[in-house]
This record gives sequence, C-alpha cells and structure tokens, in this order.
Amino acid sequence: MAKDLRPFSVVDNSGFRRLVNTLEPKYAIPSRPYFSPTVLKSAVLEWGLDNNQGIAVVTDNARNMDVAVREAGLSPHIKCFAHT
Repeated sequence: MAKDLRPFSVVDNSGFRRLVNTLEPKYAIPSRPYFSPTVLKSAVLEWGLDNNQGIAVVTDNARNMDVAVREAGLSPHIKCFAHT
C-alpha cells in the first residue's frame, strides 16, 4: 500500500482480499482501522519525530487522509487550502 500510495481502505476491497487469500490463505488481513493508529504512529517513531514537539500533518483534502490522521491521533492536521 505504501509503495504504491494506495489508501488504507484497499484492505477492505474484495479483489484485494481475494488476491491475498489466493497467495496465502492462512494470512488474516488486518482491517483498515488497524493501519491508521499503528502504521502512522510507528512511522512517526521510526523517523524519530516527537508528536509533542509540534508535528503538523499536511495532506490533501481527501476523506481517507482525514480519517487516517484522525484515527492515528496525530495533530494538528492541516489540509491543503489550494485543493478545497
């Protein structure tokens, strides 16, 4: 998902689930809400960023970006004013 810049919601798509199940039937695909708090927060830690020092998340105005940032508990979330 990250390499192809796909939204976290791709894990809920039936085609994606069928593909993964074909490749590895025993793998349990995590739900979309799993990724926002775990993946984004782990990226913040991995990159050595401290959310208490005023990290701002800047994204476009896509709904999936808003949901991901909110679920990860990251703030402030600044939406691009040029893409409203």
